[in-house]
Amino acid sequence: MLNLFFSLNVIKVYIYGFYISAIAMLLITSYGAYFGTMEYLQTGKVVIGEILVKTHFPTSGSFNLVTYLMIFSVIAWYAITKIFENKTSQISKTIKSVGLIIILIFWAVSLYELVYNIFLLNSLMTKSVITNNLDFETLNIPYPTKETPWNLIFATKMFLAGTLITSHAFFVISSSIKKTSKNVNMLE
Repeated sequence: MLNLFFSLNVIKVYIYGFYISAIAMLLITSYGAYFGTMEYLQTGKVVIGEILVKTHFPTSGSFNLVTYLMIFSVIAWYAITKIFENKTSQISKTIKSVGLIIILIFWAVSLYELVYNIFLLNSLMTKSVITNNLDFETLNIPYPTKETPWNLIFATKMFLAGTLITSHAFFVISSSIKKTSKNVNMLE
């Protein structure tokens, strides 16, 4: 068994990591969608992400599903960037620059939403402690629409994952541009 582990190609490790993460994300998202739909059919309302925050796995008191979703999404992103690392050198500098601008926009939005949700979650948790209501898993905000509020723990963790992913994407692409520029300068 140990020999099998050490004989694996590095790319295969990233491929396995990606597929395991993708399957886990699909299962978690399907679970949330199914039970969210069931809740909506029974009560007529749904809070985005609340099912994933309230469900702990493997036992009560352990990580909730949204934590796993956040971790697996970051792992999947990292694995994909490592799998296709050599392919980025074939992309033109112009396309990379446009990609950087788009990624910078997504990064700014993700960072803003992350900070916004952290402050909002912190203030609502403080209010809950003062009113002696310690059920933090149900804290939600009716934003962007009143009909579909978002669970704040879910939103915070997902925007944390988005911020990490866009930060890494910006780093990878800007490093690739610098590496390409160095190679061009060496040839001249």
